[in-house]
Amino acid sequence: MADILHQSPESHPSGGESGEERFPRWLLAVLVCFALTMLTWQAVVCHGMGSIGDTCTYVSAWQVIKTLHPDMVRPPVYPLILGICLEVFGEWWGKVAVCVLQWECWIAGCVLTWRILIYFGISRKIRLWTIIALMLFSGGWVFNNVAQTEGFATALMPLFIWQTIQYIRGRKSVWIWSANLTLLFFIFLKPQFICLLPAVSVAWIYMTRRNRTALLAGLMIPVTALGMIWFYTWTIRRCYCLDNTFSIVTHWNGYYSMRMAGLIRIDEIENPEVKERLRPYIELDPGRNLPDHNLYWCELWQASVGDLARVWQHAYSLHTAEANRYMLARFRTGLSKDISVCDFTPHPDVTAADSAWYALTKTSRSIPPDIVRGKALFQPSQATPGGYLMPLYGIATAPFWAAWMIIFAFSAMYIGRWIRRKRFPVIAFLISASVVAGYVTAFLGAYDGWGRLVTPYTMLLFIMAAVLFSNVKKSLLKYRQRRAGLLN
Repeated sequence: MADILHQSPESHPSGGESGEERFPRWLLAVLVCFALTMLTWQAVVCHGMGSIGDTCTYVSAWQVIKTLHPDMVRPPVYPLILGICLEVFGEWWGKVAVCVLQWECWIAGCVLTWRILIYFGISRKIRLWTIIALMLFSGGWVFNNVAQTEGFATALMPLFIWQTIQYIRGRKSVWIWSANLTLLFFIFLKPQFICLLPAVSVAWIYMTRRNRTALLAGLMIPVTALGMIWFYTWTIRRCYCLDNTFSIVTHWNGYYSMRMAGLIRIDEIENPEVKERLRPYIELDPGRNLPDHNLYWCELWQASVGDLARVWQHAYSLHTAEANRYMLARFRTGLSKDISVCDFTPHPDVTAADSAWYALTKTSRSIPPDIVRGKALFQPSQATPGGYLMPLYGIATAPFWAAWMIIFAFSAMYIGRWIRRKRFPVIAFLISASVVAGYVTAFLGAYDGWGRLVTPYTMLLFIMAAVLFSNVKKSLLKYRQRRAGLLN
């Protein structure tokens, strides 16, 4: 028990749950009713789960996986979930079934958030308000009418943290293996979660360092993950002749970013055939960081993925300093964006060059989808069939700079405790390092859509905020008690 307390930042309730710790039945009923209400909204307003954005790529990935081949766009986990639902229930009911699964995961994530807050010694009242805040803040279901990975990933983050806590409490290796499976599920659900490997490795090696058997099991987490990643990239290379890629989305994002920065230039493209295919597009639009990202979509199909990869990687090698400055500038710009939504900034006035570009690509000016906002919650006309549905957006939102303040304050608080108490707060470290890694990866790895890409970390962010609030409240109470003692 002494060793368990040595590794924990706060108290560790053991044995059965007391009434104070048990998740309230009335709150669970509220969550279920809320989920059913939103599920009804999805089915009625958007005719089930919409199929816009990236959804079509998951459906097509299922068609590829059925041939026993990997898909070069999407890793297999989510296409399997979506595809099986579509095969079993049909197109419309299959999408509704995925919605049901996502809402079940969301409820489970709320329950696990409650249990993690108990680990940190947070009072019942603050736990209740945290769960209520998760209901009001769009968070992980910001795109809940679209078949995306974020719905499952949001609930999986607290699951992984809870599994780690369970190992600390009981020292049972079953939690090591279950956490290993969760991490693999993470990575093959969304490649972005590869960024978790360093934090997970440090945390699990530290926790198991005094038990050789457990240490070997803990080491299996990063080793197994790296092995599975290598095997998957090997199959991609064998099937598609693409080197060192988990998904071609990485190359798409790289090309988009370099184009938006104006760093892909005709005279620097080495392949003559690719140069001539891209010339009309680049000459009409040399790259102005336009908010309408559909501008470059047609360009992706003018050359093979391998050729595009060579184009943007060569551009990056020639303009490394400029590219890095652009990414940092994009990071700074993103601080003012909303944490819960992608940027749907309207396209600026169409210029002659824009008109020529659209004529070239045979598309019309794109109109950003309407968004369901605050007072317009019950106007279905604002959420066209298949459109984005953002319930309660406009009522409870926050900019990214506020999220970063929470992250840095939480991290600083536990670094200070680590220095004072000489005890490594492993769970606090795992939470903080995971969120930081996820946020940085999202901002630097993608050209837009940061609100969607960081939604898997929403519940962890609320845990951090609740812990901070609780500690500030305790500090103020102690200060008042000291003041009262001095005055008396």
